Amino acid sequence: MTLDQMPFVLIIGPSGDGKTTSLRDLDRSTTEYINMEEKALPFPRDFKFHHHPLIIEGKSHDEDLDPARVLENFKKAMTSAITNPKSDLIVVDSFTKWDEIILSYNRQTQRGYDIYNGHNEAVKRALNRYKGCGKPIVWIGIDEVVKKETAEETDILTRRLKVYGKELEGSLEKEFTIVLYTETVRQTNKTLKYFFRTNSDGVCSAKTPLGMFSEILIDNNLKNVMDRVWEFYEEQEEEEAPTPKSKVAAKKAAKR
Repeated sequence: MTLDQMPFVLIIGPSGDGKTTSLRDLDRSTTEYINMEEKALPFPRDFKFHHHPLIIEGKSHDEDLDPARVLENFKKAMTSAITNPKSDLIVVDSFTKWDEIILSYNRQTQRGYDIYNGHNEAVKRALNRYKGCGKPIVWIGIDEVVKKETAEETDILTRRLKVYGKELEGSLEKEFTIVLYTETVRQTNKTLKYFFRTNSDGVCSAKTPLGMFSEILIDNNLKNVMDRVWEFYEEQEEEEAPTPKSKVAAKKAAKR
C-alpha cells in the first residue's frame, strides 16, 4: 500500500455516543492509544502502548497544566508510535482535546488575531505531517450542530467536527480519507444500538471511498472497520495489477 492510500480516519460524534467504546476489539498489543483526555477506558484490558500526554513529570497537583509541555509530550508520543515496529495502528483520543491544548498554547504566546492564526497553522501543519507518516491513524473528535443557510435562504441543521478557529470550521473533514459519524438507533426493546454512518445524509459530512462499504450504517466496531479498509485497498491493488499479457508487453516495451 502506498503512503497516499494509508488510512487517515476521523470519527465524529457527541460525548457518550460510543466513540471510545468502538476500540473494544482492537488488538491491545499492536495499537498505539494516545489518551489526550486522560480518561479511563470503557472496557477491560489496557493497550500495551498507552500514551499519556497530559501527565507531566514532576508537576504538582495544584500546578496549572502547561500546554507547551503537553504538546511536547504529544509529539513525542506520536513519534514513538510512528517509529515503533511492533505497532500497526495509531488512535488519537481526542482531536478535540488536542485542538484545545493548541489554542491554550497560542493564547499564552500570541496576541489578538495571531492567537487563531497560530492555532490554525499549527493544526494544518500537524495534520499534513501525520498524513504521510506510514501508519494508519484514527482521530476521534466531538461534533457540533450548527445552522447553515441554503441558497433558498432557509436554515438547515448540519453536523461537523468541533474545532477552534473560524477558518477551520467545516473544512477539516476534507483532510481525511474516511470520516465516520456516530449514530444511535432506538430498538424495539427501547435499548440503543450504536452505529457509524459511512456516507452523508445531508446533515453530516460522513464519507468513505466508493465501494468500501455497502451499508450506510455499520456497527461501531473499529476493528471491523479497519479490517474492511485493508481488504478494500488489497482488492484495489489486485484489480490494478497487470495481467500476464500486459506484463509480457511491458517487458517487450522495456527492451526497445
